[in-house]
Amino acid sequence: GDHRDLPSFPTRRSSDLEVARQLRQAEQRMTERLQAQIDETRVALAAEEAELAEVRETMPVDELDRRIQDFDRRMRLARQITQERAASLQKGFQDARAAVVAGLPALIERLRQEVGADVILNADQVLAADPALDLTDRAVSLFDEAGPRPPIPDIDLTLPVRELVAPEADGG
Repeated sequence: GDHRDLPSFPTRRSSDLEVARQLRQAEQRMTERLQAQIDETRVALAAEEAELAEVRETMPVDELDRRIQDFDRRMRLARQITQERAASLQKGFQDARAAVVAGLPALIERLRQEVGADVILNADQVLAADPALDLTDRAVSLFDEAGPRPPIPDIDLTLPVRELVAPEADGG
């Protein structure tokens, strides 16, 4: 038979792609950095809470109330900031991965034309095939050469959360 008419069977594992690897590594670094900030903030706020419990009996009521209200405000603010940062991180990397996946069909079509195949199937969906027909390596190579390169999401984690929720300066 005419081998040109036989389907080719690449897997379409986007995780094999260089851009996917770069995105995974960047996401892991940023997630670890955010978690470290959350942990630092938790430790700092716990220490402050313990200090407030210690001075509860000796501090003037007005000052204690002011400090407790400020502490509660900062606890809520820390939670809000970390939730917003985590959501931005997740959405940024989801969008970047979606851009990578969106580039697959055009490149698979280009590969199909390049090798003269009638169809290209996902190897994960094929029960049996001649390994010589597997175009995975070429598909990955083509994508790494010509596929989309979405930027690494730019989530601002420069200012640690604990600094954003520092106590208010004493008013007196």
